[in-house]
Amino acid sequence: MASGLPTPQIDNDDLDCGYAFYLQSSSSDSSNGFYAAVSAGTGGLATFTANKNLATKFTIDSSGDLVEQSPSQGFVGTLNPEMNAQKLGFKVYDGSNSYGRLNCQRQSEGLSCNVGGVAYTAATCGNDGALYFTKTITAGCTAINLVPVLP
Repeated sequence: MASGLPTPQIDNDDLDCGYAFYLQSSSSDSSNGFYAAVSAGTGGLATFTANKNLATKFTIDSSGDLVEQSPSQGFVGTLNPEMNAQKLGFKVYDGSNSYGRLNCQRQSEGLSCNVGGVAYTAATCGNDGALYFTKTITAGCTAINLVPVLP
């Protein structure tokens, strides 16, 4: 996309239809935010990249869960509900482990996410390049907006 042009964003109808999208760490309409990228395979952690070609595509499934679409397919974003600030990981969810599925909805400022009804905020922590989710923002973490954008 040419510099200075707005990044196409997705509306609620697009998310409800299961369209794939990138997650950009910016609340503006510019293309200067970083994109979420997940390493392939189960247990992959979400980090940020400036290169859209290296970014991961996501969907929100019929249950509202954030699902990795590429490079792997069908892995669900999961968090440990016993922890506060933690890196977002993606794995096969079979309901038999202690992790809860990350459920997300589109809001005017970006995605709003929860695990089992408990709200989590997207964040960066410690400048390690990873995408975190936290129940409460702690020292060393900064809240961010995750905005779905079309590929």
